[in-house]
Amino acid sequence: MTSEKTKTFNFCQGQPPEDFFAQAKELNGLTSQQYSQLVDYVFVFLGDTDLKEELNNLLNTYSNDHGIAVENVKEMFKMLLILSQEASQSKLTSGQLYSDLQLLQINAKRGSQFCQAWKKNLETRAEINPAELLAKRLVDMEWKFGVTASSSELRRVGTCFIQLTLVVAKGTSTENVLLEMSLSQFYDFMHEMERAKLEMDAMT
Repeated sequence: MTSEKTKTFNFCQGQPPEDFFAQAKELNGLTSQQYSQLVDYVFVFLGDTDLKEELNNLLNTYSNDHGIAVENVKEMFKMLLILSQEASQSKLTSGQLYSDLQLLQINAKRGSQFCQAWKKNLETRAEINPAELLAKRLVDMEWKFGVTASSSELRRVGTCFIQLTLVVAKGTSTENVLLEMSLSQFYDFMHEMERAKLEMDAMT
């Protein structure tokens, strides 16, 4: 019988590092709250290399709060971050990512939760087109920071979100574009806005 460690993965060529399987076991050992919190951190900092100091502080606090060695916390975080990045770059489907998580022996419920968060992050980034907003001439932008006080999903209570109001010029008038997003989506949005502006400046 073919073992899980010799089956084909979608997010990488060949086999993933051996310690990925060890980190998967560590993730299975977390409580639901601990796992959800770590997944949230992944999508807050996904693709944003300017927040390393904040990330380090968060992971150290996480380690102290939950009594888990900080080295283990960082390794679990790193594995989930790499999975997310590689899945996005390889344009995997959520089904393919879920299959890889199963091969790593992450339990089904947590694999499904991670895939849903990953897919939602991709969809939100696809819906927000910074170049289009800039083409409409962004006039002003305001944001409000909030924390979810109640939700039908217990794990979402206490999570942070951003409410954005973008004022864009449209012909002779202006138009308000209202958005609500998680911290990870907000950081991704700002990163894409900055990149789009640089690209447009280069063409003028």
